[in-house]
Amino acid sequence: MPAASTPPAVPRPPAEYVLRAREAALDWSNAAPTGEAGPSSAAVPSLRRLRTKSSVSGRQGEGPADAHGGDRPVVARVELIHSCDDGSVVTMCVSCPDVPAQACRSFNQDARATVAALLRGEHASCPGRRYTGRELAAWVLTEEQISKLRLGDLLGRRDESAAAVLSAFVAALDLRALRLDDALRFFLSLFRLPGEAQMIGRIMEAFAARYATQHADTPLGSADTVYVLSYALIMLNVDAHSAAVTHKMTQHQFAAGLRGVDGGADLPAPLLAELYASICGREIVMEQREYISSKVEGWLCKRGGRVPSWKRRYFILSGSCLYYFTSPKDAAPLGIVPLEGVEVRPTSRSQASFEVRPAALPGAQAGPRHVRSVRASSYRPGGALVEQGHHASFRFRAASAAERQRWVDAIREHSVGDPMAGVRATLSRHKSGRWAASSGEKVAAPPARAVV
Repeated sequence: MPAASTPPAVPRPPAEYVLRAREAALDWSNAAPTGEAGPSSAAVPSLRRLRTKSSVSGRQGEGPADAHGGDRPVVARVELIHSCDDGSVVTMCVSCPDVPAQACRSFNQDARATVAALLRGEHASCPGRRYTGRELAAWVLTEEQISKLRLGDLLGRRDESAAAVLSAFVAALDLRALRLDDALRFFLSLFRLPGEAQMIGRIMEAFAARYATQHADTPLGSADTVYVLSYALIMLNVDAHSAAVTHKMTQHQFAAGLRGVDGGADLPAPLLAELYASICGREIVMEQREYISSKVEGWLCKRGGRVPSWKRRYFILSGSCLYYFTSPKDAAPLGIVPLEGVEVRPTSRSQASFEVRPAALPGAQAGPRHVRSVRASSYRPGGALVEQGHHASFRFRAASAAERQRWVDAIREHSVGDPMAGVRATLSRHKSGRWAASSGEKVAAPPARAVV
């Protein structure tokens, strides 16, 4: 009797792999700080240096003032721009619904209640006006002052109003031109992943369904396949870029974990190799800082206060504050300069230098004055220590005269005149307690949640 042939190996079910990947996604989400390092009401950042996130880079259709009594112009549409791994740029235009500014402020306090009220037409800012899930999805995609942390928490909820917004949110995204890893980078840049596995799962299911629908004629036309592969990419991202992981996943191990994932069939080896190389070569970075919008950003040299030396720092002008970092990847700034009660002027010492100094206020007493500033410091329970500032002025040096003029014009445009009111507002917006500022008072511990 002939010997029985050895049966072919049965592909390993992806259940264990998905479980490990979901755990990695949860750890990755919880590893990001939950505090908002910048002003309290960030949304889709308009950072022009397209790193691994989307960006509101263009505005069209500037219209009259907010019909609900606000002073903000009505914007007809916003362009979301994403730079892909291959260097190409994808642009998506999203129409902006007319939602009052008050709704944005209440969203950043209680997103679920705000969305439910807007859907029912019961929000205090616009009674009787019922918004659709599609309108609210466009709103949270385009409103600069929406907190990405609150948005992620909303999208992961299972109640009816949150589900309506999530469904419309993913439906508004055109992912046809994006490879899966780029689509995942883009998607995860629009909000902060919540910290619960079930919430992450609901969001990833919606993303997978949308991507599969728009790639129906490709190997990734199954929502289940995209769902598993997306989690696998997140797990690979954690494995490849975590210093705690000493034995990195190889390309063979990555592909082996996905055997039979496509309804029992394997995905094309070239596709998996391409995805593996992309994730290992370029980390998916969860955005850890939130800003109202970036007006100007870039490298400047800053002259020290105590030690008169020039140091190269990365600056972001957001709202009426100037933030500076060691590098553009840092989540927390080294310091903050509130642009309140200051003036800016080019200096004659260098062709590309300029100075920010206290403005001459009517009736002000003569004598030494300082530019109020905030610097990194350890948090102390019971309050952050507020110290006298050391800068009579801040001196900067740009790479060129044109670059200097760009900064001077932007700082002049976004400076405000009431120094004390502005400083108090600026300090109250910072949740982290890692700041020490330059006035001589004690300030209370940071609030539990940021409110616009």
